[in-house]
Amino acid sequence: MSSADSSNDKPLVLALMGPTAVGKTALSLDLAQVLNAEIIGCDAMQIYAGLPVMTAQPALRTMAGVKHHLIGSEDPRMDFSAADYVAKARALVFEILERGRIPILVGGTGFYLKSLLTGLAQAPPADWRLREELQEMAQTQGSKALHARLQQVDPHSAERIHPNNTRRLIRALEVHKLTGRPLSEIPRSENGLEQRVNFKLFALDCPQERLARRIEAQVRKRFESGMLEEAQYLRSIGPGRSASKVLGYQESLSVLNCALEAEDAIRNLSAKTRQYAKRQRTWFRFQHKATWFELTEPANETNRIEIRDAITRCI
Repeated sequence: MSSADSSNDKPLVLALMGPTAVGKTALSLDLAQVLNAEIIGCDAMQIYAGLPVMTAQPALRTMAGVKHHLIGSEDPRMDFSAADYVAKARALVFEILERGRIPILVGGTGFYLKSLLTGLAQAPPADWRLREELQEMAQTQGSKALHARLQQVDPHSAERIHPNNTRRLIRALEVHKLTGRPLSEIPRSENGLEQRVNFKLFALDCPQERLARRIEAQVRKRFESGMLEEAQYLRSIGPGRSASKVLGYQESLSVLNCALEAEDAIRNLSAKTRQYAKRQRTWFRFQHKATWFELTEPANETNRIEIRDAITRCI
C-alpha cells in the first residue's frame, strides 16, 4: 500500500468543531447515532460540573442515547489545563476505539484539539505571578502590546498567534521569560494522536448575521434559565482561575451585585460572545485543515441531515 493510502489502516477519529452557537450539538448527535459513535467534549468551559447553563452544555435529555465524555465532569474549583485535557481525551479515544466505536470530538476549543493531535510543547508549568503581570499589561495597554512584545522575542510564534488571542500571547511570553527560548523552539511531546489515527476534521459555520442572532437568543435564554443561580454557586465555592473566566460569570455577578441591569448584561455578553465566535472562526480557518460546511438554517432538520449525510460520505 502506498504511503498516501496508509491512513486507511489506522482507526477513524472524527472532530466536529466551529464557533459557539453554530449548531454543533444537534449535528453531532445525528452523526453519533448513524455511526455508532461516542462524543468527547472539546470545550474548555463545558468540562466543568455544576455550570450547565453558563457553559451551554447539551441538555441531559438531548444527550440521551449517545454516550458523552468530558462534559460537566470536572470540579470548577480546580484548574484544568490543556495537558489535563490531552491526557484524559487521549485515553478516552483509545477506550472508545477498543469498544469498536468511533470517537467524535465536539466543541470549540481549537487549542485543545491541536494539543491532542500534535502533542503539547514540553514547556515549564504556569508562573501565575508572571501571568498576572502580563494580564495587567493586556488590560491597560491592550493585547496588541503583548503581540508587539512577542514579535521582538519570538517572531515565529507572533506570526501564528492572533493579536487578540490574549491567553496564547501570555503563554508564549511566559515560556520565553522562563526558558529564554521561543515557544516555537520548545520540542513537543510524542503523544500526539495524528500519527496514530485516521483523523478527519469537519467544521461548521453559518452566515454571520444569523449566528449573531442565535448568540443573542442563547445569551438571553441563559439569563432566563438559571445562569444567575449558577454564578451564585460558583462564587460560593470559589472558582479556580480557569472556571472564573467562563463567559457570563462576570456579567452575572454584576447583575447580582446590582451594578448592571439584566438587559445591559445581555447586550454586553452577546457582544463578548460574538467576538469569541470570531476568534474561533479565525483559529479553525488558519490552524487546522478542515472540511467546512455551512449550516444555513441551524434549526432546520432537513439542512442538518443534508450535512450529516455529506460528512458520512467523506469518511
